[in-house]
Amino acid sequence: EKTQVGSPLRLKFLGFSLSVGRNGAYPRPHQKAKQRIKQELKRITKRNRGVSLDKILQEIKQKMQGWIQYYSIGKMKIFLQHLDEWLRSRIRQYIWKQWKNIGT
Repeated sequence: EKTQVGSPLRLKFLGFSLSVGRNGAYPRPHQKAKQRIKQELKRITKRNRGVSLDKILQEIKQKMQGWIQYYSIGKMKIFLQHLDEWLRSRIRQYIWKQWKNIGT
C-alpha cells in the first residue's frame, strides 16, 4: 500500500515533493503538508476558543517553529509570505472579536 512507482515530481516522500527549476530539482513541502499546517493554524486561531491572545501566539509560535524547522530544506518563500498574510488577518479577526465583549 505504501510503495508507489511513478514520476518523482508527482510523488510525496516524508512530506516533500520535488520540483524542477533553472538550477535543477529542489525539494518543497507537499500540498497536503501545506493544507495541514493551514488547518492547524485555523483551529488555533478560531475566534470562539475563549483563550487569551498570549496563549494563542505562543501556540502559533511553537507550531510554526517546528514546521519551519522540518521543512527548512524546501523552497517555500512565497508560501510562507501568503501564510503570514493570512495568519495576520486571522489574528486581527480574533482581536476584533474580543473587543466586542462588554468588559473590553
